[in-house]
Amino acid sequence: MGGVPDFTVAQGPVKPAQGSLMRRAYGRFFDLIAPIYESPAWYQLTLNLSGARGNSICSIAEFLQASLTGATGTILDVACGPATYSRRIALPAREVYGIDLSAGMLHQGLRYLEKASLVNVHLARADVVQLPFEAAVFDGAICAGSIHLFPDPAAALREIRRTMKNGAPLAVQTFVPKVGKGRRSFKQKTGFHEYQPEELAEQLGNAGFGEISTYLKGTVLFARARLCTVAQ
Repeated sequence: MGGVPDFTVAQGPVKPAQGSLMRRAYGRFFDLIAPIYESPAWYQLTLNLSGARGNSICSIAEFLQASLTGATGTILDVACGPATYSRRIALPAREVYGIDLSAGMLHQGLRYLEKASLVNVHLARADVVQLPFEAAVFDGAICAGSIHLFPDPAAALREIRRTMKNGAPLAVQTFVPKVGKGRRSFKQKTGFHEYQPEELAEQLGNAGFGEISTYLKGTVLFARARLCTVAQ
């Protein structure tokens, strides 16, 4: 797929529950906006309109980087888009592996990586519930601005957990409902999920993570967790 490995081919057709008209439309939408996705005119405007004023790519990247403090080796970026945060958390001591379903986003990410001469960020097309990685290979993981888009967030967290090493940190960024008179929620507008902090914390705990903490900044919900260490 133009320099991006495509692991969805081997997985077969998308299941009906994962392929609603709305989700297919959003897939095409993300392909189309890939070239402008990181521009202030798009990204910052989208954050502001969602009630997330005061947040930005830089501030979210700082949260992710801080959550991965001390984590070196291999890092997983789930639903990486055009490597927006993969590029920003990459360090000489880290190899970042980003996966996404949008081919347009991934190809735009390749352009950014080539322009920045980043050789320790690797992109692939894959489904979060069927990650093309062996168990216990990642030293950390991030999932920014996307878990609310997944058909089955709980299954996605379990699959992310499968690929992580014991004690590895996980950072998640999503959104809570925007409140206000006459405003339709994100879920009402799109059919996608909206979280409350306690619900995300519960899902993380059910997936096998511990040391869970959450906080809000506007409508942006941040969560940190660590894969619970178990006896080998």
